[in-house]
Amino acid sequence: HVGSIWEMPIPRCRAVTALSEVVCYRAGDDHQPDLRDLLARICDALEPGGLLLLDVTEVGLDRNRDRTFAEGDDWACLVRYEYDEMAVRLHRHITSFRRVDGLYRRTHEHHIVQLYDADEVAGLLESVGFDVQQVRSFGEAALLPQRVGFIATRIAPRPPAAR
Repeated sequence: HVGSIWEMPIPRCRAVTALSEVVCYRAGDDHQPDLRDLLARICDALEPGGLLLLDVTEVGLDRNRDRTFAEGDDWACLVRYEYDEMAVRLHRHITSFRRVDGLYRRTHEHHIVQLYDADEVAGLLESVGFDVQQVRSFGEAALLPQRVGFIATRIAPRPPAAR
């Protein structure tokens, strides 16, 4: 199935992973999906004791980030960052160059990343029926800077006030 995590039905399962900005990426419009609703749907889909692994990009991003640049033998990638304080979002303006048949092709991408307060996300997880642990790595796999992870276990039964 292909679709948005915000709209797809989540089947009964033992585990859900939402890593690498799954809940952070935004479309170009101003629609703000309801994170609490998504977390409640995931909790409902999980068997008691089921596991959710989630990471988000944190609000504390450096608002004056310098442009970044990376290159290889036949490619280059430049990234300019823009912080939107009102919407608490980070805009990544990405320009890539790659050599194809001796010529360089240039592409532009605009990524919009919703930023979250880690304690607020932990509170949302708890409010819908999870026992939550905040982490900076999943085992030996460290998260990227400015990301926080959550290991959330579904409590059985869900608290009545969760909906």
